[in-house]
Amino acid sequence: MLDGSLRLLDFCNTTKDALSLMKESVFELQSVLRRRVQGGLHLNDVKQYITCRKTVKKAIQKALKNLKGVECSSIESPEIVSVLRDVEAITRDVFESLASFISQQRRPSGWSLVSKLMHQRKVANEQEEEEKKINEFALVDASLEGILGSKTNKYEKVQSDLKDLEMCIEDLEEGTECLYRRMIKTRVTLLNIFN
Repeated sequence: MLDGSLRLLDFCNTTKDALSLMKESVFELQSVLRRRVQGGLHLNDVKQYITCRKTVKKAIQKALKNLKGVECSSIESPEIVSVLRDVEAITRDVFESLASFISQQRRPSGWSLVSKLMHQRKVANEQEEEEKKINEFALVDASLEGILGSKTNKYEKVQSDLKDLEMCIEDLEEGTECLYRRMIKTRVTLLNIFN
């Protein structure tokens, strides 16, 4: 159980780092777009963002592989340990859902838990209904591909999508930070109990 909590903390820390890196990349791309609206967006600017996305995806996938090693055993145990294992399993599932949300992996069960929670905040209209099928990370990727592929000036759409992504990342950062602090407190309590 202590090994599982340590792996969950490692994954949470990796997620926090990935979100910070993505937020920084989004800020840089927003800054470039503001400066170069008339001059157009250069391929190198988009490549930097895409490289960051790939780095984040790889880090999340690696952390997710380590997280999958956390399995709840079915050994008979006192009630409190059983409850802690259930909490650990739920936390693991939430982190797996968060990983699929950030790295845009398709989950066989449909939308990820995080995606469902993030999209409940949006106001519904026809265009947003279509956009709800993909998350904010995917929207920005699609907008950038649209600009590069068609050579049209849809900078307002990209800027809007980047702003939405920025708010999404901030929400995820706040939630992840809160969860991280609580997990640290829980681990300290567990260590004190077992010692």
